[in-house]
Parts: sequence; structure tokens; C-alpha cells
Amino acid sequence: PTQLGQLVQMITTFVLYSNSFCGGVPTQVQALSNGVATWDITTGNSIGTMCEFVDDARFDIPTTATSIDYSDQGLAGSIPTEFGLLTDVTEMTLASNNFEGSIPTELGRMTELLSGTSTADCNAAFLTSNRLSSTLPSQLGNLKNLTQGLSLHYNSIDSSIPTELGNLVQLTSCLSLHSLSLSSSIPSEFGRLTSMEANLYLLSNSLSSALPSELGNMGMKAALEISHNKFNSTIPTELGQLSKMTYSFQMQSNSLSSAIPTQLARMSKMTDYFRLDSNKLCADVPTQVEALRTVYGVTNWLVSTGNDLGTACCETLPGTHTCVPTSLPTLLPTLACPDGTAWDAASWSCISCSAGKYSNTSSGGKYNSSIMAGMVPTCTLCPAGRYNVASGQGSCTQCAEGMMSSADRSSCGYCSAGTYVYNDEAANSVPQAPTPPSLKLGHASIVPLASKLAQIKVLSHAPPAMAEPSARVLQSTARFVLQGPIAATRQASALIARVASIQRGERQLARAAQAARTPPAARATARRAAAGSTRTQEQLRASRAAVVPTRKWQAARARSAMAVLGRT
Repeated sequence: PTQLGQLVQMITTFVLYSNSFCGGVPTQVQALSNGVATWDITTGNSIGTMCEFVDDARFDIPTTATSIDYSDQGLAGSIPTEFGLLTDVTEMTLASNNFEGSIPTELGRMTELLSGTSTADCNAAFLTSNRLSSTLPSQLGNLKNLTQGLSLHYNSIDSSIPTELGNLVQLTSCLSLHSLSLSSSIPSEFGRLTSMEANLYLLSNSLSSALPSELGNMGMKAALEISHNKFNSTIPTELGQLSKMTYSFQMQSNSLSSAIPTQLARMSKMTDYFRLDSNKLCADVPTQVEALRTVYGVTNWLVSTGNDLGTACCETLPGTHTCVPTSLPTLLPTLACPDGTAWDAASWSCISCSAGKYSNTSSGGKYNSSIMAGMVPTCTLCPAGRYNVASGQGSCTQCAEGMMSSADRSSCGYCSAGTYVYNDEAANSVPQAPTPPSLKLGHASIVPLASKLAQIKVLSHAPPAMAEPSARVLQSTARFVLQGPIAATRQASALIARVASIQRGERQLARAAQAARTPPAARATARRAAAGSTRTQEQLRASRAAVVPTRKWQAARARSAMAVLGRT
């Protein structure tokens, strides 16, 4: 007892030898040894040995022990519940003995336990290779610091797998529960073991039901073995997420059915032991999965044996499959990407197309080049004259009239001065060039300009005094047609106004001539009308001086005017 430490006046003899003391010496008592002439408390005692194991000759466990290894010692009997008191132990194995009875639930108190083995060998770990029976205690799920070596195989345990084992989130290797008599299913909670990289052994049990898709969340790199059970579901496509697997993916001798998922082809790092034989698999082996053998060279490849591969599933499994026309196997993944996205092999997912690009896998995709057979959905640059401002688009927007798309198709802009867009899908501005009939001059169409130019034909019938102005008008017409929309509109308006002014002068001249043949009163009225404008009077005098053109001059002038108009 620690109270003996109060005998601070002791100076001669302090002896407790030849008794049955155990455990450690209290610090206060040990301090007395510095001032006592004769000191002996260890002889004939079990000082330094845990009292809980003093009466068990099988064990000699020091009070300071952190690592316990009693593997392969030929020990029998039950496992003492006192092991639950070893709360400072970080490593323990009792493998390869003859322990029997149940697994003490008190083992769940060893919360500092990091490993069930002193080596990397799962076959020499924890409680493997004994004669233990009854059930797997759920308290094992409290060993949350355990990183490796929860091995219990080669015993006679006949329970289900506790869902609490999904709490062992630090576990990286050696979760070995094979060759027991486990029943029911694999808990979906195993999907939480994302740090688990190697040696998940569940083979040779009586496990059944469906394989949980959550197994695809694990970080497995090697040895996922669940063969020789009674699983009767399809193979989850999520297992294709185990793309780091290098060897020993074994699911043979179950009742797994339906087709082999194409996603398993992601295990391209596999080198050895890929086994799906002796199940109820049907349909063709996907080309991608077959490539693991033919391209990547996986050895110990057993897939076809004991299955119905090559036969339609509706024939071998008529109760769950219906015969419908199927497409030929392709190198495409079995995943589909929605419009506006593309397939990314690196992340094995669909990603959005960036601005200026699009994808459209629908049958009506007008500009889509990715819907052709044998192509994976890809993002395509918008065609010339179209653009996308946002990402994730399934089509492109056409630029407005007079605008062209940028090189990255993320925007549209107006043409630079002196240039124009020559058709709906123009990608670049085009310098001044001959104008086709369908030319669009910015926002003004050539059609209304042509109708205005037609009015200028009247100039071909102008009198000789107007010949020079007519020639200049026609020359100006030929020039403005090839200029930009704003300049063309302004010149056309000026020309039409000029022609209208000349026509008004002709009408006033006709009225003045008529007035000359009228009575004095009417003539006075005509003079007032003729004097209304100085410019009109000048035009009238120029018109009176003009000589009426001959038919020959009229015909020549008409041909010349029409030729100019034709060239424009």
C-alpha cells in the first residue's frame, strides 16, 4: 500500500520478501529505500508483474508492458478477461494457440492498441488460428486506433459481422475474417474504411445477400478476396473506383449474376489474380475488361470458367432479364454525360465545357461532332459566327448581324472599320471585296439600297443641260455601293434628295410654260409662282436654254447609265 511511504523515520531494516506481493512498488514506498540500511521487498514476491495474471502461470506480463506477443506458445484454455486492463498496450498477438471459448468483450477496452501483429504477416496476427467460438463482439469496434492486424481467421465463430467494425477508420491492412462461419452480409459501414489499402479477407464463409456498393469507397491497393461465399447480386459498378488495385481481386465461387461491369477496366494496375470464375455471370466480357489480360498482362486471369459469358443474360437469367436488342460492345465507358459536359478519364467523371465550347449528345445536336459512333463525349469549339459566354452549354448562340465571334468563341464583336461579315458563319473580318447578292452591310441590307438606286434611272432621260450633273451622280453611285453601311445610307439619301430637287425644277418649268399661254391674270399668277425661289428661277432659265435631246442622244445616255448601274 502507498501509505507505507509515510514511515519516513525508518533507518535500519525494511523487508517484505517471501510473500505474494505483485504489481509495482508505489513511488512513495520506493523512496524509503534511500534512507534504510536493509531493504528487500522483491525476493520471493511477484513485484513488477500484473497482479491480475499472478495466478495464471500462462502469462507473465510486466506492469510496464506495451507489447505482448504470446503467439505460437501452445497455450490453451480461455482468454482472460483481465486483458481488458492492459490499457497501455499498443501491440498484442495471441495467434496460433489453442485458446477456446468466446472472445472477451473486455478486449474492447484496449483503446491504445495500434497493431495486432509484430510483423506484416496477417497470418500471425491478433487471435488468428485458435479454437475460439461464439460471436464476434461488437466491442472490437472500439479499437479506433488500430491500424493493422485485426485477424481472426481459422476459428469457429458463427455470427454476423458487427457493423461497429466500420468504426476502425484508422485501419490500413489486415482485416482478416476468412475461414470462419460468418453469415448474413458485409456491412455497408465498411465503406467508411477509406484508409484500408490491403488484405481484406472475407473468403470461405457463408456470407450472402448483395455486395455493398460502398466497398468502392475503400482505398484498396491489394488483396480484396471475398470468394467462396453465397453472394447473389450483381457486381457493383462502384468497385471500378478501386483503380489502385495491383493484385488479387478474387470473387470466384459465389452466385454473382448479370454482366461484368465495364468499370472494372479501371483496375489497369492489376498484375496478378483477377478471378470472377464460378458464378452466374452472362453476356460478353467487355472489351475494356478483357484488355486487363490482353493489354496489361494480368496473370492468373480466370473469368469465363463456370460462367455463361457469351450468352445473353435474358437466356440464362430469364427471371431478371428481358431480351432486347443491344448495341455492339465498344470502347466507350458505360457512363453517359449530359449536354454541356465531356468525359474526363482522369477523374472518371463528366466535367463542364468551358466558355466558347459545347457538347451535345442528343440526336438533334446540329453542330455536334461528338455524337458520331465510337466517340467519347467531348467539348467542341463553337463554330465560326457562334459563341458561348457561360460554361456547361449544350449549344452555341449565333452572333448578331454584322458581328463576328472571337477566336475562343466566348464573345462576339463588331467588325473593324472598312470590313464586314460576309455570311452567317464568318469567323474573320474580310477586307473590301466584290459584293455578293446576299451581302449584309452591317445592319442595312443591300435590297433597300437597290430600290433607291433604281430611282436614279430617271437621270438617263435628263436634258443636255443636266448631262454633267447626271454623270457625277452615277459615278458617286458606283462608289458608295462599296462603302460601309453608314456612309452608303447617307450618300444614297443625298443623291435621292438631289434628284427630287431637279424633278421639282422640271415641274415648275412646265407650269411656267403653261402660264405663257394663259390670259394676263393667270399669267401674273404664274409669274408669282415662278418667282417663289431664286434657285427655281435659275433652273427654269437653264431648262429654257436647253435643247430637247434627239432620240439618238437619249438612247446612248440610257445605255451608259444602265451599264454603270449594272456594274454597281
